[in-house]
Amino acid sequence: MTLTNIPRPPRSSRKHCSLTLAATVCVALLCSSAPARAEEGDTPRAPNVELRAQAGAGAFGGHSLAGLRVAWPSRTALSLNATGAYGTWFVGGKESDKATTAGGHLLLEIPLATDGRRHFSLRTSLGARSTLAAGLPSDPRSAVITSEVGLRATAEAGDRAEVYMGVGVPVALAVAPAVELEELGQWIELGTDLWVSRRVALSASARAGGNFGYDGDGPKTIVQGTLGVRVAFDDRPAPGAVNDRKSSVGLFVASEWRALGLASHLSHGPAFSAGVSLLGRHLKIGLVAVTRPGALNGETFPTDAVAGKTYRGKQRFDLRSDGGFVGLLVAPSFDLPFAPAVSIDLPFAVGQGAYGFYLPAKDRVTPDGRRVSEWENELFGGKDSSPAIGVEAGLKVGVKLPFAPFLSPYGALRYTWSIGFDTLVRQSYDGPSAALGLEAQL
Repeated sequence: MTLTNIPRPPRSSRKHCSLTLAATVCVALLCSSAPARAEEGDTPRAPNVELRAQAGAGAFGGHSLAGLRVAWPSRTALSLNATGAYGTWFVGGKESDKATTAGGHLLLEIPLATDGRRHFSLRTSLGARSTLAAGLPSDPRSAVITSEVGLRATAEAGDRAEVYMGVGVPVALAVAPAVELEELGQWIELGTDLWVSRRVALSASARAGGNFGYDGDGPKTIVQGTLGVRVAFDDRPAPGAVNDRKSSVGLFVASEWRALGLASHLSHGPAFSAGVSLLGRHLKIGLVAVTRPGALNGETFPTDAVAGKTYRGKQRFDLRSDGGFVGLLVAPSFDLPFAPAVSIDLPFAVGQGAYGFYLPAKDRVTPDGRRVSEWENELFGGKDSSPAIGVEAGLKVGVKLPFAPFLSPYGALRYTWSIGFDTLVRQSYDGPSAALGLEAQL
């Protein structure tokens, strides 16, 4: 994977991302509890085996993947993948612009529900990788255990194309040169597979989100695009010719991009929500997660160091900001009686917000070789970031597409409160937001 090279999210972001992971796992387990139901007359089929190759680029480097995937008629699939990357990465919280990474992982795809040509799946992976950080003192090498959990909604578009929308939470733990949280974040993804023959497909995807690690001295933002090819050993099954796994409850996954008016300034970032629909699809319960990436927002916040402290000859600094909110979502939902294609949601969420301010660009090169987070703690008296109780409420209006009623483009207005937030730079990170998004439902 390839990520931007602007480090230092607030330390409190670790807590809000941990809650993201825990809540995502809970939602995924709730969804996966739906019983399977094979339709009468199903014809037993052998597993489909295929080879995959991918290559792509992000803001500061390239990545590649080669793998073998086995998919059963139930849509359960297992992949063994080898990965590589070159560009900017972090070892021990130190940034290298000439980092070489190699690794691999197992990816398990578990079907949650299928409705004809549309299906939802839980995707979870476990693996390892190692990075050689060239250019740093002694060229240190890391050893990292990686994992990821996510949800994906896929629809077959005609006889040749598949389009999908996914959300996920990556987690990585460095075990060398020291035991530290290396990566913890959240992303949204859009992609497509185009079958040029019964055995060959071309793939394209784009992913964006927030990323945190090394106590704030790691990567900040996920921005990457990927192209690939799939080569199957046997003919691809006919569209829709896969055993259904019916769900006893409705499922939804939504991705959006928000314009944020938090902390009295304009910014933007990705967000997702996912969960179950109950009471005849009139009540949604699940998870909502929002990221305000500092790497994608150029706003700066002039701030003086405390107690006359100086750094690189300066006492006043133009700080950048990042963080996010993650919460448990409850949303009453109904269709307008006079316009049944229009749906109204009243989303309400409670969870944790965590935002902070950090030294950017050349100010991250410390004069004594210490990690920049240690300097930030001293310069701003430990008040460069803050956790908070996050509360969010708003209005969401969606329109069901006449040619694809399971898809709903939507617009939303919300207001977020960060109760208890307090830093040297801002005493409040409250504010409104507006969003455009796409929701898939089964």
